[in-house]
Amino acid sequence: RYSGLLNKLAFEQSTTTGVMIPTPQQLEGVTSWVARIDGPDRMGQIQSVVELAQSSPSIANVAFLLTDASSLDMGAVLNVVQTMKDDAGLVQKSFTVVAVGEIDDDVPEATYPYAVTDLLSSEPASAATTATTATEEAQAQPLPTYSREESFRLVATCLGLECGRNRALSFAAVDNVNATSYKLVKGLREAGYGWDQEAQFMVDGGAQNYDQAVEEYKARHPEEERVMMSADEKLEEAIADAMARQQAENEEALRRMEVKAAIDSEFLLEMSEQSITAGDWA
Repeated sequence: RYSGLLNKLAFEQSTTTGVMIPTPQQLEGVTSWVARIDGPDRMGQIQSVVELAQSSPSIANVAFLLTDASSLDMGAVLNVVQTMKDDAGLVQKSFTVVAVGEIDDDVPEATYPYAVTDLLSSEPASAATTATTATEEAQAQPLPTYSREESFRLVATCLGLECGRNRALSFAAVDNVNATSYKLVKGLREAGYGWDQEAQFMVDGGAQNYDQAVEEYKARHPEEERVMMSADEKLEEAIADAMARQQAENEEALRRMEVKAAIDSEFLLEMSEQSITAGDWA
């Protein structure tokens, strides 16, 4: 694909039947391996890749590209992949997992921004960040498919980034312009940041850190929160205030009517008693 690499790359046909897994001889001298996992028996392929990488004296890094990941048992996948960190050989193995949806060959790379989920994250999020993330997920409605071109670029980029070492990351295309991930990725691209800079920012928690920074700023400057509201939010606030005032006025009017009715009832009772007394005297 890239003409500048034609004299640097060697292409060899896999001799493995059924799946494209290289032989130990073909991996001699190879330090990094990008393994695309698709087709039937994907768990078997992952297990084979892990075992082959562990037995190879030269392999140091393995990147897994998992397509149609929603149909996989990600817990089982991660349990197998993480055994690479326990290698006691001379070369410490590292892994990078990139999980995407069903592959779409018709969508060019960079067509949509994306949202990133850390599949191995165990850090508890704050209540505010959790609520914001839940709202974003509801708004984002990730697309079920992912560009084939972009999936290849992502797995290669994450393999070369330190932030991708021993990480399992899920990427989902997002077309909702109100989603935080959409706005951040689009802003980075319009500002001229490179692909690796964009990926590093998003992988390192770009959307979550942004939402948390916004919540912290609002907590420090509550008086400015209304200034940051959109026109629709301000309209909703004005409508809510008007409805609250109307309800308060209605309740006050009802209270006055009840007081007046009680006074009128007491007055009629007194008049009735006086009338009866006057009639008896006559």
